Amino acid sequence: IKKACEEKMIKTKDAIFTIASSKIANRQVTIPAVPKQKIQDVVEAKAHDYFPVDVNNYTFAYTSHGEERNTDEGNLLDLLVFAAPNSLIESYYTLADALGFNVVSLDCDGNSVFQIMKRQSPTGVAMSIQINRLNTLINIMAGDKLLLQRVIPYGISSVTDYMLSDGSFHVESFDDAFDLITSHQVLLQSFDHDESNTSVSYKKRIEVTDSLSSLLSNITRVIEYYNTRDKEHPITEIICSGAGASAVGIHELLNTELGIHTSTPKDLQGVKFAKKIVLNRSILQYVGCFGATFEPVGFIPKDMIL
Repeated sequence: IKKACEEKMIKTKDAIFTIASSKIANRQVTIPAVPKQKIQDVVEAKAHDYFPVDVNNYTFAYTSHGEERNTDEGNLLDLLVFAAPNSLIESYYTLADALGFNVVSLDCDGNSVFQIMKRQSPTGVAMSIQINRLNTLINIMAGDKLLLQRVIPYGISSVTDYMLSDGSFHVESFDDAFDLITSHQVLLQSFDHDESNTSVSYKKRIEVTDSLSSLLSNITRVIEYYNTRDKEHPITEIICSGAGASAVGIHELLNTELGIHTSTPKDLQGVKFAKKIVLNRSILQYVGCFGATFEPVGFIPKDMIL
């Protein structure tokens, strides 16, 4: 990290970290409306109801979604609460000390991606699909309100792992396989195949495309679950990002199989790049880093809380 900062002439010591980890759990909850300075106290008091863990070993943070709601039960606030192991949070502060950095805030991928993607979402209900190497983060949003968030345990490695297991692709590492699927049209646009095409190369493309079936079926289940909760407001747009968004043909496959228009942003609202920077799908691997600068949840180690 020090070397990279030197090479890019980054001199600031203020840093915001965002953590992408399966160890961080989240829950969508609703609490009675209280002053902002009291929300964290309510979250801490109710944490044992939200998460089946020893709360003494976890650090909790939250982000609010939408405006305060006036209901028959009184005024309510919708929150997304995060729980992270104390050791994980402390490790980032230890890293910052080793680098000589000042931790401005500590966020998590679940919030960071939502913060950037809600600024790109069109009118209506949109689904953000961040296809990472090992998993996929899904956010379903309506304006600045998060309606549903899920993490699927499949990512673009479903494709690269298959290619590594098949000697006909002549790849020896994840990077080799990833370079191939991002520079050549390996993926087909549908799981429905042309039965009349019997070429060996087409058969291999079928097999590679089919390696994404578990990912697509899990995304479909998330959509179906959302539809059972709110049939009147269907998802009208899918925004694809992450490393997997660079795979040639992935947008067409998602569009065909899910039946919802899928695209990757051509620019990022709220983010200003230097003129020499061209926004492409590779840069969109880092949307979480951009999003962490807006409204990070601010994990703080318990021994640092006054």
